[in-house]
Amino acid sequence: MERMTTPPAEPKPRKKTKWYWHVVNSILFLWMLGGVNVLLLQDIPLLLFLVVFIGLFCLSQWTISRYKSRLIGTSIGLIFYFGGLAGMFALLVFIIPPFAISPQTTYLTEPRAKEFYGIDYQSVIEKELDPGVPTQDNGFRLLFETFGRSLCNDELYDQQWDHLCRYFDLSSELEPKFTFVTWQSYSETFTSEEQEIVKTAYEQNNLPWSEEAMPLVRQWLDKNDAALDVFVAAIQKPVLYAPPMFDGTLLIEGKLLNELVCRGMAKDIQVRVHYRLSIGEIDGAWDDVLAMYRLREHHRQSVWLLVSSLVNVGIAGMANLSAESVLLHSDWTTDEILEKMAEIAPFLQPFSKEEISKILRYERLAALDSLTHIANGTYDFTAWNSVQSPADTNSWEQFKKKATMRFARLGISMVKANLYYDEAEQRYFRGDSMENEERKTRDIYEYLSLLAWYGYFGGAIPVMIGEITTDLLGPATEAWRTSQVRFQTDISLNRLMFALEAYRRDHAGNYPVALEDLRERYLAEIPLDPFSGEAFRYVLEEAGFLLYSVGPNGIDDEGRGYGDKPKGDDIRRRIPIAVPPTEPEA
Repeated sequence: MERMTTPPAEPKPRKKTKWYWHVVNSILFLWMLGGVNVLLLQDIPLLLFLVVFIGLFCLSQWTISRYKSRLIGTSIGLIFYFGGLAGMFALLVFIIPPFAISPQTTYLTEPRAKEFYGIDYQSVIEKELDPGVPTQDNGFRLLFETFGRSLCNDELYDQQWDHLCRYFDLSSELEPKFTFVTWQSYSETFTSEEQEIVKTAYEQNNLPWSEEAMPLVRQWLDKNDAALDVFVAAIQKPVLYAPPMFDGTLLIEGKLLNELVCRGMAKDIQVRVHYRLSIGEIDGAWDDVLAMYRLREHHRQSVWLLVSSLVNVGIAGMANLSAESVLLHSDWTTDEILEKMAEIAPFLQPFSKEEISKILRYERLAALDSLTHIANGTYDFTAWNSVQSPADTNSWEQFKKKATMRFARLGISMVKANLYYDEAEQRYFRGDSMENEERKTRDIYEYLSLLAWYGYFGGAIPVMIGEITTDLLGPATEAWRTSQVRFQTDISLNRLMFALEAYRRDHAGNYPVALEDLRERYLAEIPLDPFSGEAFRYVLEEAGFLLYSVGPNGIDDEGRGYGDKPKGDDIRRRIPIAVPPTEPEA
């Protein structure tokens, strides 16, 4: 019998991967990189990268199927695949730009930055803010000639100081003619008891200095009165402007000399206003008040960020309170009061629509500038208060951060930032409000949508960075709009205060029964409360009156402010300025 033998089993044919699985794999990889986003943002360099990568992927698959030996085919295919992948990633990190330049992303398309890929936003802002006047017409030149580097409390780097000296055509080695010590710095040298005396007096910034505080203020003025006169002389110049000291860093981290110096000047002039009131120098006090108003107008010409506008509003508020204090302690006639009203009227103007649009535009540029630095790896995204030093740029940690940011493709962050500022401007002028919960829900929905459509690197990471940037750098439009309405309220209260005092001096020391009594002779129109759209609350009291706005909450808190108990948010003026006495004055 023949022995039955089992024939050897034939090797199973290698199962070929269906073509549609290659397509699925390619689509998933495109999703991870954000390939759909490439088409929307017209990121041509990254699109070419993806095309080449898909070609290498197909080549590797063809190589695997070309060789009968699975080991050889797979090895050559993997070399093609991972070698090409490594090369493309290197191109993406070192050569391919981190975002596309277009109106949708970078907002501006010129001029290009020389130090890194992107737009030179700093030169744009420097050029637009510069008034372009001869240096001898710039009040800041007089200030630097007089006080030198000490004007900025020695906070400038040598490079920044040299830049300022070139701008004002001054020698960087100039010696100050005399020094100036701010009231705040000088008062810190007092004893604790003296500090309490001047603190209490200074907080009542619409009252003259107390008798206890007068000798202390006189000490300061003996040493710094001449310096204040230089301030006033500088304010009389056609322009009072110092360029922001960006020094190659982020726009938001530049030294804003206008804010630093102008706010300090206003505070120190205000100290002298109330000292002059205390010794009866009404005319001198009023001249200083006018200097504060002119300072505000000079500063207004260089406002470019939200913080700049808030400083400007603060200067105007100090000027208004000082003007009212001088008014109440003067012996001016009604006609003289009306003349003073006309004299300060040009300074009592809120920001125009054009000025607000400019501020929002510069806020946008500051946000895009920050995203540009993050995308290029020239700013540490993980430490918002720390700019990279050149010594750190070659470290492994900095390389990883730079590679991550370059790979993330922050173009979508820029698009989102632009949409945010478009919406912010529209909301501001429409007067719409948006509750925090509504915005949070909308953001989550957008995040998930972008994650689904554009992938992780093309959608999720850039959206996260864009959200953080706009939250940190974007204007809090609700709070900012409220501050502008408060400013308009302060202006209206100032006008009413002057009109009420003019009426009193026309009517044997009596204030009107109603604000409508001021119409025609004292005011052409009675201003309304900007927060309610109705008349200001006006209550005659035994010793004077209480005049107030209902404030941001729109609720009548009976004239109570933040410092009262119970607390309110009304914005008020009260005559007499101190708490009214229990018995009427004789």
